[in-house]
Amino acid sequence: MNFTLHMLIPVVLVMIQTFIQLRLTFRKMSSLTVDDPKGVNNLKHEIKVWQKAVASVAACSKDEDLLLKSLMRKVEKLEAELETKLSTDEVPKDKYKSTLSELQSKYGIRDKPLLIKSCITLVFVISFFFLHSFPEIQKLSLGWVALLGGLLLLIFLDSEDLDSIMSHIEWSTLLFFAALFILMEALTELGLITWIGQQTENVIMSVGEEKQLSVAILIILWVSALASAFVDNIPLTTMMIKIVIELSQNRELNLPLQPLIWTLALGVCLGGDISEVLSL
Repeated sequence: MNFTLHMLIPVVLVMIQTFIQLRLTFRKMSSLTVDDPKGVNNLKHEIKVWQKAVASVAACSKDEDLLLKSLMRKVEKLEAELETKLSTDEVPKDKYKSTLSELQSKYGIRDKPLLIKSCITLVFVISFFFLHSFPEIQKLSLGWVALLGGLLLLIFLDSEDLDSIMSHIEWSTLLFFAALFILMEALTELGLITWIGQQTENVIMSVGEEKQLSVAILIILWVSALASAFVDNIPLTTMMIKIVIELSQNRELNLPLQPLIWTLALGVCLGGDISEVLSL
């Protein structure tokens, strides 16, 4: 609840700015056209689907190797068909509204009961996240709340094919984040985090006492925002939290902890969106 309260004003300001920017960028609806004809666009989408299927198969056995070769032949066939269409297809470009109506009819909600169960699970998890602000009511940690939400959805799903469900979990992503946290702890043991904190303290102490908090807020905000635009913001936050705590524990600076924490939260959250913008 405190997080929502402190982040609400900057998020609303960002939303207003984003809305104005989008309205100015797409002020002409005629510019929202699909570059490729309908058949070519659909074929490209199909090729991407088959390529993901190829990437998901690990050729660890003879049967899987045969399946992989079969999928690769399918991709090659579709790519050849795409080259033929690009050289011969003269279908006019699709307009925004017709494309949108087609997508709405093609990709509608297929499993409404599962959607309702997922919404119930989402409300459960978010409610317990908010109740975490009241320790006398909610005794579970945030990790347990998330885990219970996943278990609740599995119970709602009531599927006998658990192996298929578990295979859809992105284990590589989980291992990636685990390795990042191990790396950050190793950097802490090597003294890098302490060195960065000391350099930050030196910059803050170089200004007058009445300006130290403002300088600390600006440094944390912009460093975390710019760094999280190019580095994953989760391990970056883990590193910056330790630096912020060291700054607040410095008796010479005597900086309050809460403004620094909210500054860090704002910087890494909004800075992480910069990488999404750059990827577009």
